[in-house]
Amino acid sequence: MPDRRAASSDPHLGNSDRTRHCRGRPADGCGRFALNGFVARYPELQPILDERTTPEGKVLLSDLGNECIGDVILKHPFLRGTEFAVDHRPMIDHLQEVPEAEGTLRRQHIGNLTPASPVLITSGRNDETVPYGQARQLATEWCGRGATVSFRTDELPPILPGATLPNHFGPELIDGFGTGNAIGYLVDRLNDVPIPGCALD
Repeated sequence: MPDRRAASSDPHLGNSDRTRHCRGRPADGCGRFALNGFVARYPELQPILDERTTPEGKVLLSDLGNECIGDVILKHPFLRGTEFAVDHRPMIDHLQEVPEAEGTLRRQHIGNLTPASPVLITSGRNDETVPYGQARQLATEWCGRGATVSFRTDELPPILPGATLPNHFGPELIDGFGTGNAIGYLVDRLNDVPIPGCALD
């Protein structure tokens, strides 16, 4: 069966902006998931990461390999990656200075790809985990490459600023069960309901 549909809530255009957006927040440790993913996919980056990471940082990365964002918020809240770099600089800055690693970061920029199927992207304007501007930029870039993209903004107001959960997961619940939800969008695509070109609210 050909793939005729896709829906994404709070997609990551790339990891650099998201990592900076999370700094000082309960989910700050989520950037370490990206680091683990990099070395799993590109093992040649492991020595580069190791020489820039403290012993405590290596233990943390190992622990996070079996955890999810909920564990980060509950077990490692307000974690700052600068605490685990040998010179206390953000690890993303280190990687951007190393040619081999910087190339890997560029390949994470999914705006350089072109979806073959219509895509629905939703994002909360006040999301404290995934930057709203990043999700909207992704929609704009994909539209510029000829993809069919519907972008919807969730205007849920700030709830307990700094707590992360309400304004990250709240919009996901609305997207899943609210009016004009993502499930309805996918069903319409499966039923070949016509869809216009790009629509960014």
